[in-house]
Amino acid sequence: MIYVYILKLNNSTHYCGITKNIAVRFSQHQQGMSWSTKLYRPVVLVWLHECVDRKSARRLEVKIKNAGVTKWLIKNVGVNPPQLYIPTQEKVLVTADSPRDWMGHTLEPLG
Repeated sequence: MIYVYILKLNNSTHYCGITKNIAVRFSQHQQGMSWSTKLYRPVVLVWLHECVDRKSARRLEVKIKNAGVTKWLIKNVGVNPPQLYIPTQEKVLVTADSPRDWMGHTLEPLG
């Protein structure tokens, strides 16, 4: 069996792919071993479909990507994609005197 899957990335977009082993492939996405998703981790598996052969899986993947992954997911699965998952981080107090980089972003202290 081969699987077509859709991941929700941490920038609220979606990624569609195919694989024979979903557990290994999902782990690769989470560890940053996929160039297309490594900058948008953590990822969440939001849809999975089992296909009989690679040809039908590839056909479905192309159909989803051509329609737009998020639009296809909403239209065909009939659900609103889950809210963006952002891991909780320690809050840092920002003041007017906080150091900033050349773009005006506040620099956080290390450690």
